Amino acid sequence: MSGASAFSLALRPSRWRALPYALSVLGIVCVCLLLPLLWWQLLILSPVVILCLYWQLQLWFQPLSIQMLTLDTAGRIRFLHDVKPAGQLLPQSLVSGWGFWLYWRDDNAVVHQLWLYRDNFSPADGSALARACTERRWQLQS
Repeated sequence: MSGASAFSLALRPSRWRALPYALSVLGIVCVCLLLPLLWWQLLILSPVVILCLYWQLQLWFQPLSIQMLTLDTAGRIRFLHDVKPAGQLLPQSLVSGWGFWLYWRDDNAVVHQLWLYRDNFSPADGSALARACTERRWQLQS
């Protein structure tokens, strides 16, 4: 951040995003195949299973709506080209090896959260976001 008043982070599609959805679809199919159910029980459960599979596949193929986000040194976060509200980054935001779990409070005091994978960002942008989340936590703890 080094003296800049704000910085912009460009997002790109994540290849890791498909993994949880693929595992959940595989889990649903495995449960249906491995449970010792009678034919009439499978018949009763089949609409629920088909609905779950359809829902998971819809989520899997849903495109990433966020194209870019900006974050200033005071912790104000804003999503460009998206309907997510702007707000103040909270110290509960987490940084992990897989990604970022962002928490922010909008102007109406509603807390929002969003999971973004690490490969949604370039290495430099990911480091900048990790640094901003960590600095935000340190500032409010002291």
